[in-house]
Amino acid sequence: MSTNMDAQRWLLMHSFYEVVRAGSFVGAARAMEVTASVVSKRVAKLEQQLDAQLLQRTTRRLSLTEAGERLAEHCARILAEMESSEQAVQRLHKKPRGRLRVTTILSVTDLLLKPIIATFLRTYPEVQLSIDSSEAMTDLIGSE
Repeated sequence: MSTNMDAQRWLLMHSFYEVVRAGSFVGAARAMEVTASVVSKRVAKLEQQLDAQLLQRTTRRLSLTEAGERLAEHCARILAEMESSEQAVQRLHKKPRGRLRVTTILSVTDLLLKPIIATFLRTYPEVQLSIDSSEAMTDLIGSE
């Protein structure tokens, strides 16, 4: 299926899901910044494409049909996955910052840490590195 068709199909599903979340066409329209008529037409087109009634409409309220309940569950999962995907990508661009305390024995500091400290601090300038090297036992929780 073409990307344009997928985008169109998602727009229809998203409109339906906003109606479900808001409990009304007007509320969904507000959330999507379109008119209630646009939302209503999108939901009607989705129902036509699926050949299924998704909403039971009366003059006073909307309720989901069985097909509507199923589709709403799927839409909720799709939206959750979209948000999760966006957050995963955004986390890739975030640089570490803050205080990093490293407590280790002298030999680890000399052999492993010293060769990489300068590069680490250049790569992550917002990290304040504190290294405590000792051969003595250290109380990691009690020592701030």
